[in-house]
Amino acid sequence: SIAYQFEQIPVDKLDDEHFKAYIQGLLCFAMFISPYWNMQFKEVKRKLQGDLYSDDLKKKIHDIVLTWFEEEKSKADSTELLYLGRLLNRLYVTNVIDPSGKPETFHGLVISNDEIEALLVEVMRTYLITNPKFTALDVLTEKGGLKDMFKSCCVIVKNDERWYFDEYKQLAYDTVIEHFALKEDKPTFEKKKKANNSLFNQEVPVFDSPEDENSYWDYMGDSYDKKIQGYFGSSNNIMKNKLEEFKNRCFVKERVDKEEKNPAETIESIVVQKQSTKSEQQTKKIIKIKKKS
Repeated sequence: SIAYQFEQIPVDKLDDEHFKAYIQGLLCFAMFISPYWNMQFKEVKRKLQGDLYSDDLKKKIHDIVLTWFEEEKSKADSTELLYLGRLLNRLYVTNVIDPSGKPETFHGLVISNDEIEALLVEVMRTYLITNPKFTALDVLTEKGGLKDMFKSCCVIVKNDERWYFDEYKQLAYDTVIEHFALKEDKPTFEKKKKANNSLFNQEVPVFDSPEDENSYWDYMGDSYDKKIQGYFGSSNNIMKNKLEEFKNRCFVKERVDKEEKNPAETIESIVVQKQSTKSEQQTKKIIKIKKKS
C-alpha cells in the first residue's frame, strides 16, 4: 500500500527539500483517504505523532504542516476545502477511555488540538466566502457541501468505550451565525422548521410484529441521538443556546417587502388601478365604434 511505502522511507536521512516533500506527500495522501475509515489513515496519522521525532525535527514538521494547510486553504477550491475539513476532523486527537476505565495512551501529533480547531474554523470561514449562494437553510440540508463541512467541524473530544459514548464539540457555530446574520435575504422560520423536521430522517420499514417495531425504535433512538450530537455537539446547554441564536439571527418570522405600504395606501392604489383599467376599456370601446362608423 501507499502507507507502507511511506513507512519504508528513511526519514532521518532525507535532506531538507526531500523531507518537506515527504511530509507534504503524507498530508496529501491522508487528505484524499480521509473520507474512508481504513487502517491506512491510522498509519499515516501515526507518522505525525510528535513523540517519534526529536524536538528539532518535531518543530520542523510542525511548521511544514501548518504552512501546507495555509497554502491549501488559500486555493479556495470548494471540493478541496471539504477534504481539508474532513482531514482536520480525523487528525483531531480524541481522549479514549478503554473498557476497563483507563485512558488510552496516545501521544499528541506534531500539531496540537487547539491548532486543529483554529484551522477548522478558518476552513469553514473560507468555504462560506467561496460559496456566497449558500443560505442558512443549507446548514440543515441533509445533502450538500455545507452540511459536510459543518459536520467536519464537529470533533470527537472523548470516546468512552465502556458505554459506547462519544462526546462531540461543534466548533463552527459562531462562524456560521456571523456569516448568515449579515445576509439581507434570510429564510423564514417556517422553512427552518421544515428543514429541521427532514434532517436525518429516513423511511420507516414495515414491521412484522410489535416486538420488531419496539426494537427498531430503541435502536433508532440511540442512533438518531448520536447523529444529532455528531452534527450539533453534545453539550445540551451550548447546543440549545447556539441553535436559538442561529434561529433568531439567521432567519426571519416572515418575508417582508423592503418598502412596506400603509394599508390605506394599498387600498387606494388598487382602486386607482381598477379605475385606470376601466377607463382603458372604455377608450378601446370608443375606438372600435369609430372604426365601424
